[in-house]
Amino acid sequence: MGIIVMTYQLIPLVKTVFQRKVDEQLNKIFIQVFNEHLASDIQDILSLATPEKGSMALLRKSLNNNGFAILENVNTDAYPNYESNLRLVFKMWLGLNYNGRGLAFLEALVSTMYPTGSSVRQLWQPKSEAYGTGLFTIDENPDISDAWLTSRVRITLSTSESLATLQGMVAYTIPARFVVEYNIV
Repeated sequence: MGIIVMTYQLIPLVKTVFQRKVDEQLNKIFIQVFNEHLASDIQDILSLATPEKGSMALLRKSLNNNGFAILENVNTDAYPNYESNLRLVFKMWLGLNYNGRGLAFLEALVSTMYPTGSSVRQLWQPKSEAYGTGLFTIDENPDISDAWLTSRVRITLSTSESLATLQGMVAYTIPARFVVEYNIV
């Protein structure tokens, strides 16, 4: 599911039928001047309530204003759908981050950046073993009756591409109490 980006057009003026050639020429000049000098600004003004539907400049400004400035240094060539993914990240940031910094946003962010072969799982510690040994995810062992939930998180990725960018985002989006382990498969 993608986000539809709105574009402002002067449809009534484009569809107008003119009786005189001068009126038609003036109309074309007005539409051309509008498109060259005003259309993008008008579009951003109309998109202020939903910045994910506006220009990239408005989207970046909104991300920065909402506390997610870490995306400024992302290598856009590494992500084929960077613009649409950035729009989704903005919606997720607003939607999932109101209840504090938790793993829900991190899961959504990782699945957006790495759509195939990625997962974010919190690790469990068996009560019978020393802390830090025998850690497992609920996918590996669904029986958690003899274990307790730790503050350790395993992020599994299918590639190490842009790992430094992801590490910066992870440090910024989850609480400091979480210890992150990266697993490249």
